[in-house]
Amino acid sequence: MVTSPFFRIQQVADGVFAALAKPGTGAGANAGIVDLGRSALVVDAMFTPAAGAALRDAAERLTGGAVRWLVLTGADHDHVLGAQAFTRATVIATPRTAGNVLRRAPRFLRAARRDGARWLEELGAAAHAQPDPGERRAREAMRQDLLALLGSRNLRPVWPSLTFGSHLTIYGRSRHAEILSFGGVHGEGDAVLFLPQERVLFCGDIVPVGRHPAVGAGDPDAWARVASRIADLPADVVVGGHGPVGAREDLLLAERYYWELPDWARGTPVPEPFASWDAQRSLLENLRYAQGVGER
Repeated sequence: MVTSPFFRIQQVADGVFAALAKPGTGAGANAGIVDLGRSALVVDAMFTPAAGAALRDAAERLTGGAVRWLVLTGADHDHVLGAQAFTRATVIATPRTAGNVLRRAPRFLRAARRDGARWLEELGAAAHAQPDPGERRAREAMRQDLLALLGSRNLRPVWPSLTFGSHLTIYGRSRHAEILSFGGVHGEGDAVLFLPQERVLFCGDIVPVGRHPAVGAGDPDAWARVASRIADLPADVVVGGHGPVGAREDLLLAERYYWELPDWARGTPVPEPFASWDAQRSLLENLRYAQGVGER
């Protein structure tokens, strides 16, 4: 099996692999590798060019073919900045994600060059001030990831070259992959990749696995609709943008999460298992966001 300092490879089906990011290494977010037969498809590109290059190499070793397709599930920097390592791949995203990458990535990289030292200092102070050990480790991992990015040379954003509306199918010799978008929850152009033969779903940050997602777009009606559409997919294995590999139960929990979040924002206590999930800071931000949406 392929090993890497940036991620741990977990085979989730025949010819299908999750690359689970190791916190603080510069990987940033999980990714996926799909053997299409004589070529590979990769889901998300990780945070740094070094992690992206390691992901590309792992995909080629595991599949025996070049990476022909790179699918971006969203525009967050920890999913897209490693894309410059995939020079021979067609980069696929929704139009909203493509536009957001085009606008945000260059701006972020300019700001990182200018303010990176201050950001590192602030993240270090925030980590030191956290009373909760889990939150402290998370902040320190963010600081280490940023340090790895700032140490990268010739950083340049890569923009998607192929966009799709709601559904795009990629056919290979061994299997086909469905790239789907039901609307925005985490971002304005969330996408998922579903392998119907293997019943595997790569869902980026839109479906949480044991941790609070970051709601960043849309409104409660949209959240519920998107979550229900995703939960309707007959997936048995769920690979999110962060955390461990999940199962069908996690899709159902995600659907419940997005349905109930507006009630929590109005004061209903957050029930288990959600109250014990990781990333409690994201929960607080989600509640504030939902309150703001509800007041409009």
